[in-house]
Amino acid sequence: FTDVQNLLVAVTEHNVHALWISVEKRLPEWGANVLIFPAWGEVHEATYCYSDNGFIAGEGDMLMNPTHWMPIPAPPKP
Repeated sequence: FTDVQNLLVAVTEHNVHALWISVEKRLPEWGANVLIFPAWGEVHEATYCYSDNGFIAGEGDMLMNPTHWMPIPAPPKP
């Protein structure tokens, strides 16, 4: 598993659905690393880029039109 996959498992297990923020309500700060939920339903880690008005995935691909985003949660405590 990658770090992002492990994080997604942790998010799912802890039922943090309430942490998803609609892009219509608010956008993250420029340069913030967040999780995004695009319309096609596949969660990605991305960075918000205000100047390009979009989210850039770790692979460098521009991901347009996510419906929701959330801050990357802190790792679990041992």
